Amino acid sequence: MEVNRINAVSTRKPNLQEAHSDEADAKKGAVEYIEEVGSSSGEGAEANVGELEAVGRGQRVYTSFLRKGPLLGLCALVFQLLTIPASFLVLAMSDGRPVTSWKFQPTVYLAIMTAIGNSVMRFAAVQGCMIVWWTHAMRGTTFAQLHQDWKMSIGAVGALTAGRYTNFIAVASLCATFVIVDGPLLQRASSVISKTPAEPVSLHTLLSPEIPAYFTGFSIFVADHPTNDFTSEFYSIFSNYTAGSAITGAITGCPGVCTATVQAAALAMTTCSSQSTPINYTKPLVGNQSAVYEECRIAPANLDAFTITFITTLDGLGNERVDLTVGMTDTAVARTCVGEFTTKTCHLVSATAEYDVTISNGNIEIEQPPRILNVANNTRITNQTISQFNLSYEGQDWLQTTLGGLSIAGAIEFKTLAGLMPSMATGDTPSLTGYNAFSYKMITNENAWDDETDCAPAWKDPTAEILVALNDLLFRTSVYTAQAYNETYLKARMDPGMNVSSTVQGIRHDPVNVFHVNYYYFLAAALVQLISVLLIAYTFYGWWRLGREVSFSPLEIAKAFEAPLLQGVESNSNAKEIARAMEERKVRYGIFGGEERGPESMLGFGDPDVVYRLKGFPKKK
Repeated sequence: MEVNRINAVSTRKPNLQEAHSDEADAKKGAVEYIEEVGSSSGEGAEANVGELEAVGRGQRVYTSFLRKGPLLGLCALVFQLLTIPASFLVLAMSDGRPVTSWKFQPTVYLAIMTAIGNSVMRFAAVQGCMIVWWTHAMRGTTFAQLHQDWKMSIGAVGALTAGRYTNFIAVASLCATFVIVDGPLLQRASSVISKTPAEPVSLHTLLSPEIPAYFTGFSIFVADHPTNDFTSEFYSIFSNYTAGSAITGAITGCPGVCTATVQAAALAMTTCSSQSTPINYTKPLVGNQSAVYEECRIAPANLDAFTITFITTLDGLGNERVDLTVGMTDTAVARTCVGEFTTKTCHLVSATAEYDVTISNGNIEIEQPPRILNVANNTRITNQTISQFNLSYEGQDWLQTTLGGLSIAGAIEFKTLAGLMPSMATGDTPSLTGYNAFSYKMITNENAWDDETDCAPAWKDPTAEILVALNDLLFRTSVYTAQAYNETYLKARMDPGMNVSSTVQGIRHDPVNVFHVNYYYFLAAALVQLISVLLIAYTFYGWWRLGREVSFSPLEIAKAFEAPLLQGVESNSNAKEIARAMEERKVRYGIFGGEERGPESMLGFGDPDVVYRLKGFPKKK
């Protein structure tokens, strides 16, 4: 039967003595026992709950500190404490490490730990609030205080609005709520910055430390007319050099930008000699004078101003060398057009050198001129080597050479025969003839000469720049030959003890995104967590005096208020035991009153046979 409304609520209990006689008898027995304890102890005396004999059980309940307690709540607090060193470990392990070294960022692990930790903190706070609630109830309190204690335990709103009823439950509840600030603090503790690590890396190199014997070209060693030509392989290397192609493939193992020192082929300058002759560019040519040109010259011999030439030759033992000859006027000529013309000849030989290089995404750049380690001894041309290595090419005049191709490459790039032609009229400055782009770049007083403040160009010695360019070409040769030929072939054409493949230590220099830890944020988060744990842990104090596990279960609280429906359950039972004991007993919340429904009706829990359903709540199928 359904009821639409309740006309009045009566404070009188319904007539249920016959339906609940067993419950009344149990209650009577419990009251008699309590009265007995009270009379024997005196008013205000204390009795340990653990010493209370359970009604109907016939035995006493003894509890101890170790045997019974809120273990899950305590474990939750311990778990939250363990997240502090765990978070520190994550931060410390990630600090300064590249972002790419972590599959998941540290903030992911921190977020997971704080989410779980904060959840169990809330659970622990509720457990602690239960203990405080029951402790207050056992000490004696008011209904209003019990209600406010419960309200404070379920959230921060209740804790903030408790007013004069505020107690330590509010503190624990607020700690469980505001501990969530540890999440943002830990997230701020880990960030990503760009850093130049300068850390060592192992690099694998594949470079020929010397020019393989008889690799670069062909030569005719005729005293009055030496001639050179490229081999096809070296011509390919030279073409890549002139095109400015990147040097790649020789050094591996660098994850970004690295510097290293490696060994490769180079040209060493052994000796240099020079001589000077006077020269005068102010004396005009006689009208009927005809200039006499030497072979390969564009101006009369005494009018040379800046010259560069390359010649391949052999020393007394038959070792190849390249003679680089540079001729240029001195500074006096620049001011007055009268001075000296100096010719400097340097002997260049094959060698092994150390190169300081930078590797960026596999591309190699030479940073500075190489440092010569030793001169190579694999360039000798004698009857024995001609026969041993079959050096003859298209007859006996052409021989395969180690430096012939390099000599012609230098001539193509740098050969210069620039001269100053005296003016036909007195007082006019001489004119520059036969110059090219490289020679014009070597002029150091271009503006003064253009303004005719200076009489003639002043020149910079090009030897160092030429060597840098030729060694760049030889470094490329080391790269090419190491990749094109096997090590056995190369070792047969190099000095003993030379290795093509090696491992060197480099330094990584490129900016890398790394994790950076601000430990102040971690300390703030850890302090929040620690204070919250300590304050919530205080609510567990005295739990061993309760005598059993406690909760906010409505069954447990109803039993504590001596609900008639639960009279047959032992008085010191916890919620689980009550639910187990009353498992099959049906119950309904509705209106008492039997057939009369007037002013004597009242709401409550009871047996479905005597409690009417409220309208809108159909019978459960």
